[in-house]
Amino acid sequence: MNVVIVGHGPSILNEGRGKEIDEYDVVIRLKRTKSLLSRPHIFGTKTDIVMGSLVLWQDMLMEWDEIPGRYWLFVDTRTMEVTDYEIKCIQGAYYPKLCVIDKGLCERWVNHYRGLRNGAGMDPRQEAKVSGEGVVLSDKHGHLHCSAGMFAIIYALHYLKPDKLDLLGFDNIASGEFDWSITRGPSWSKYPDHNWEAENRMLSDVAEDFGYQVENEEGNLCCLNM
Repeated sequence: MNVVIVGHGPSILNEGRGKEIDEYDVVIRLKRTKSLLSRPHIFGTKTDIVMGSLVLWQDMLMEWDEIPGRYWLFVDTRTMEVTDYEIKCIQGAYYPKLCVIDKGLCERWVNHYRGLRNGAGMDPRQEAKVSGEGVVLSDKHGHLHCSAGMFAIIYALHYLKPDKLDLLGFDNIASGEFDWSITRGPSWSKYPDHNWEAENRMLSDVAEDFGYQVENEEGNLCCLNM
């Protein structure tokens, strides 16, 4: 089984791979990116799974409506205290769609990510964050949890076990440096301060843990089953 996660790094704008994306066995998209489907020659139209933070569960359900058959929600710094009962209630709101929320898996890799952060300098377009509920989302080493793209990789390798997982538009993880997102634009001034250098190193750890190796094919990352 071949799987692709469609990211939103600017490199994807130059590729025109929409038709190719729609030919994958499973296409995974990230949180609030439904608007990208209006450019099918670049992003394709097929959507099997949407991945987003648990705090966005209502927004994702309303935005994507009847398009995907599955939703993956990840637990991050803001939702670590969520209870099993609350998780079941949220999953019930998605029924009959399949909704996966794996708190234990998320906690494990958030802790791993925190151990990799090294205090590297942040691009000035990235800002330390505090949530509306007073939860601190950043410290001197940057964001306290990894990106939606990294969570999507973890869920895909864990739950789908593909022969190959392609990562399109994963510019920040690929380089370990900040680059703008096509969903917000190059001049957006409130990008969260994810530690991309840590995520770059984390990708190899995640792949190895699930029995994969990371390759670079024509500028795009992929995880190959060993």
